[in-house]
Amino acid sequence: MLKSLLLYIALLFIGSAVSQICPPSNFLQPCSCSEETKTISCEWIETPWDIKETFDRASRYINETTVFDVLKIHDTSINTIPADSIISLKFLKVSIRGNTNLESISPTAFGATLEYTTELNLYSNRINTEGSNERTIYELINKFIKATFVDLTLNELSSVPANAFGLLPNLKDIFLSYNRITNIKSHAFSGLSNAGRIRVSSNKLRSIGISIDAFEGVSSSATVYLHGNPIRELEEGMFRPLLDRANMTTVGGSSCGPTGCKVELVSCDRLIVGWICENVEFYKGRLSGAMCTDDQDVFEYCVSL
Repeated sequence: MLKSLLLYIALLFIGSAVSQICPPSNFLQPCSCSEETKTISCEWIETPWDIKETFDRASRYINETTVFDVLKIHDTSINTIPADSIISLKFLKVSIRGNTNLESISPTAFGATLEYTTELNLYSNRINTEGSNERTIYELINKFIKATFVDLTLNELSSVPANAFGLLPNLKDIFLSYNRITNIKSHAFSGLSNAGRIRVSSNKLRSIGISIDAFEGVSSSATVYLHGNPIRELEEGMFRPLLDRANMTTVGGSSCGPTGCKVELVSCDRLIVGWICENVEFYKGRLSGAMCTDDQDVFEYCVSL
């Protein structure tokens, strides 16, 4: 009887150890882990902390087959995530947001999770593309080969470099709104053959800052959001290939700055939009928000000629 009881207790202990996915709490500080939601959270950390040391220490107590649902690094004081910071742990979703000092993430910051993560949320940090950081964030994104969703809204990106997005056939949504983007270079989005939504709205783009082949290769079902940018001219060389390929493109709308918001109007000069007027019905289903005045859009202008 005693042997049976001891065996039962041992089996319970083993079963508990196998089912437990979180490391002992002291090995993950200042972060925490939830067994219930399979989430590792590093939130509201105002003091300096070594990310690499934290996750190296925790990984020694986590089974290598474990795949967490979510990693949260929210509202911390970190200014960078260096190389080899989170090498062995795996997550379906990685959310790094609200870190107002975070300017860069090394392209080699992550390891095993690159083949598991489907959502990469980098919303509202200070990630920039200045100087040596011009391609850094894009190199990181291209390593997440299973990603279907990437959000870089509300950062400090100033450009989308040539060939920024490589072959990412799984990526459906890329959000780059509310940054400081002034230029999109050659073949920047060409690797997004299956993207459904490409948001570059509410930046500082003008027609002259967009390469004529920036969107070459994007999916024919994609919607490209360019509204809220000071785009005044629907230049044929750039916009015709985009409208001929993408399912829908938005321009115009309102752009907001420190002094308030204004409606972005396009120049409805015959010499500029004549190519649209030649095929109004076709482009009517592919271009939205192109207002010549507060009460007349480009298609109404074409009809009035």
